[in-house]
Amino acid sequence: MFLSDAPVLWLLTLPRSFPGPHPCSSPWQPEKFQNKTNGVTPRRWLLQCNLPLSSLIIERIGEDWITDLTQLSRLNEFIDDESFISDIIAAKLVNKRRLAKWVI
Repeated sequence: MFLSDAPVLWLLTLPRSFPGPHPCSSPWQPEKFQNKTNGVTPRRWLLQCNLPLSSLIIERIGEDWITDLTQLSRLNEFIDDESFISDIIAAKLVNKRRLAKWVI
């Protein structure tokens, strides 16, 4: 046996070590996972990491979405607005350039 065989051997013993599926790993038990969030993560991401997009959103619908993430649904009003679409494309381009500058 070689050292590189150890992971393979571990995988072979896995079914005997843990009989049956783990109670949280079954895709047929979605009730086991109940995600609770108040939207803090998406708001934090928009406000701190994506300044061009958050500024655009504030310009269009105000600052209420910062405390109530459901307010973002108000952006549906601008789905056919060409200037809004071009502003989003510009915000994405700014972020892509920031990322490229950071990577290079």
